[in-house]
Amino acid sequence: MKPDFLHSVPYVCQRWKTLAEENPSAIFLTEEESGESYTRCQVDELSARVYAYLLKKGIGTEDFVLIRMPRGALPFIAMLGVWKAGAAFTVVEDDYAPERIDAIAKDSGLTKKDAETFVKSFVDVVSKALKKGDDVALVGFGTFCVTKREARSGRNPKTGETIKIAAAKTPKFKPGKGLKDLVNGSKK
Repeated sequence: MKPDFLHSVPYVCQRWKTLAEENPSAIFLTEEESGESYTRCQVDELSARVYAYLLKKGIGTEDFVLIRMPRGALPFIAMLGVWKAGAAFTVVEDDYAPERIDAIAKDSGLTKKDAETFVKSFVDVVSKALKKGDDVALVGFGTFCVTKREARSGRNPKTGETIKIAAAKTPKFKPGKGLKDLVNGSKK
């Protein structure tokens, strides 16, 4: 029996629920090194276990979860479970600012290495989703998305000459209400 909680979580989970129901036996993820594959149904069931574990620990909306796992299919499954719980997660690049990693580790109670791994994974997941044209919504925080700019004419600032600027896709971040309120000093 499928849980009926997905109606209240971000778009990612709603879209996932639809995909899993449309073709549950379709292969969705394959581990690059081992070749082990996971069907949509398996991913849904495993991410539901992560979701249940997080709920049992009292983790939900507006909480932050650090995922420390080697690259592969399992981090995606964990991220989906975190999204189902309504919580946020992040991933760090190798050269991410050390003081930010320290702050994440301190705030979350994680080791510095765990915080680095988490931030790297988040950046990787968001980057890959944006490259595919998908939006990534973190409820209360904001949405990462890609916008398209049409080709246009511009001016070379050095010469004043008219130039053609090619069409381009540009990553954007749209802050959510919770983040806007926080930045503007609201106490909600």
